Amino acid sequence: MFDQNGFDVTVLEPVYAGYGWVPDLSIFQDYPDIRRFNVRGYFSDPKLQEQAIRSNKRNFFCYALMKAAPLCIQANLYDYGTYNQGNFVSDDGYAGQSTDGALTASGISAGFMNSYNVLANLPNITQISKDDTNTYMVLTNDTTHDPVLLQEPEYVPAPEVDNTQYEREHADRFTVNGRTMTVEQRNDYAYYQCNVAALLQLGKWFDYLRENGVYDNTRIIVMSDHGGTMGQFPEMLADDGMDAESFAYIFASPNGEHQQDPLAKVKTAMLLIQKGQRSTRLCTLHHAALSSVYPRVFPAQQRRCRRSQPHLYRCCRPAG
Repeated sequence: MFDQNGFDVTVLEPVYAGYGWVPDLSIFQDYPDIRRFNVRGYFSDPKLQEQAIRSNKRNFFCYALMKAAPLCIQANLYDYGTYNQGNFVSDDGYAGQSTDGALTASGISAGFMNSYNVLANLPNITQISKDDTNTYMVLTNDTTHDPVLLQEPEYVPAPEVDNTQYEREHADRFTVNGRTMTVEQRNDYAYYQCNVAALLQLGKWFDYLRENGVYDNTRIIVMSDHGGTMGQFPEMLADDGMDAESFAYIFASPNGEHQQDPLAKVKTAMLLIQKGQRSTRLCTLHHAALSSVYPRVFPAQQRRCRRSQPHLYRCCRPAG
């Protein structure tokens, strides 16, 4: 739609393009003007890619053993997806992460870093356009989909993570206006920390856009395909046990309104273009599992699994 309306279009990591885990960019062969790239892992060391492949092969084998084991010990064998991998850190620092509990961990996850490094490098791949060309960029990123424990309060990856003291001194931060979000288990902390890490990197990119004068003439839509069944808010649990937190969330736009349909914002932008307004820049950032940071849903939607929910910001186009 954007390409056909004269936009300069860039697509980064299209979700399941060609029904492949690694997006098949050939689906754009009939659209030669659309720039498309697979960027997951692009900013990671090649050794990290090799480690990720070895880890996946090991995990496939361990998964088979886990499923064949008695049900009562499957959770211990699964070990949050690490399958009891030892506390080993390779020379380049990436060899997966193993946890000793909810607050400490060893190692750095290759899967997490492949996505996190993309967000951290957004300013480096962003080209500032000074003309009146309409631009559109869409990026899918899995930083929040590969939860790991991060070092607080910076919320950054570290070979050795120990948040014991920080959590002891700041345990009350999960209560806001009398409402408490339950954060007790390893996954509670990991999802929370990865959400914060992603938002911090986006914030740095937004600052970069402000510094270059393009923040105020474009829109950014940040959306999530789903949340997680975390059970962190009792009032969000339905009678049948369904957790509304597992659905996508509504983010407030800068002007204070709440928009539930991302296509509505796209249609609004297209209307502005048809009316002659130029220099329209649009950017869609898709994030999986943005759940525990923004636990806002409307009652009427607690049983509806919507595809995505938007939040407006500003942006420009990435360099090609």
